[in-house]
Amino acid sequence: MLIVLGASVAVAVLADAVFTVIHATEHKGPIARTMLRIGRAGVHRLPRRLRTAAGIVITFMIVLSWTLGLWLAWTIALLDPSIAIQTARGVPAPDLLDAIYVAGFAIFTLGTGDLEAGTQVGRLVTVAASATGLFTVTLEVTYLVSLTSAISHERSTARQAYALGHDVSTILRRAWDGESFRPIEPYLQEVARDLSTLAERHRLFPVLHDVLPNERRMALGPSLLALSDACEVMAHAVGQPAALRTLSYEQVTEAMDAVLRGLPRREREVSPPAAPDTAAALAVVGEVPARTVQETDVVAARRRGLFALAMEEGWRDAAYEVVRVS
Repeated sequence: MLIVLGASVAVAVLADAVFTVIHATEHKGPIARTMLRIGRAGVHRLPRRLRTAAGIVITFMIVLSWTLGLWLAWTIALLDPSIAIQTARGVPAPDLLDAIYVAGFAIFTLGTGDLEAGTQVGRLVTVAASATGLFTVTLEVTYLVSLTSAISHERSTARQAYALGHDVSTILRRAWDGESFRPIEPYLQEVARDLSTLAERHRLFPVLHDVLPNERRMALGPSLLALSDACEVMAHAVGQPAALRTLSYEQVTEAMDAVLRGLPRREREVSPPAAPDTAAALAVVGEVPARTVQETDVVAARRRGLFALAMEEGWRDAAYEVVRVS
């Protein structure tokens, strides 16, 4: 009976790991979801300076839950009387600690041979424990490597957006060639491509949102907020042919929206700072005829989401600065 119970728990843990690592959707296994929820609830109460390691802590919780769950499952199975754990000399060793020890070395190593199952059924259970342990550890390593790659990609994308200009005025000045803002379009398309990839990685790795940056240039929220405001000016505040092409504008803004859709639901509504004055913003590039830009509901929702992201990354003050034009 204990063998069936233990094997069932082991299958549940293994299924959770497989579903979380291999299944290419935002839906994760119940164990991973629970650890993510508990981790966020606890870590988000810490001071900002202690939250930079939030993603690492939550990831460790998820991986550890799979390992301990599997260990517990096979410990339960090995406590079944039909297993008959014994020493190499045939002396019975039925204690709980003995079962924990045998389950542990079956999952992680080939063991030392000092304790072993005394029956055929017990040997089959040990083999099954070894197989599931090897497979689960491999999945955990794959998950950690893939998450590390996703973190690196997010930091690279944030740096790329920051390099275009960390505030609206800088972006406009760098994009203007004396006649139009279109020279920036190839760079916007590159940012859009990276943001689209990042949006998919946020779906696959929800914990990625909890890996907080410790430098302004690696913070995605404030840089995208500045870029979004600058794109509104470049696309709608000037006439043709100086304005951005519709395709370039929609590519980068839709990519931003895709990133925001992959982020966790926010518990409160935030009020972003006012959008920059278009005339004052365009003053940095000279005498350019400006048109009044009416903020639509879609643009307002995007600005609110990007500002909330900046706040969650810990850059509220910087976020206010990037949209303020003096």
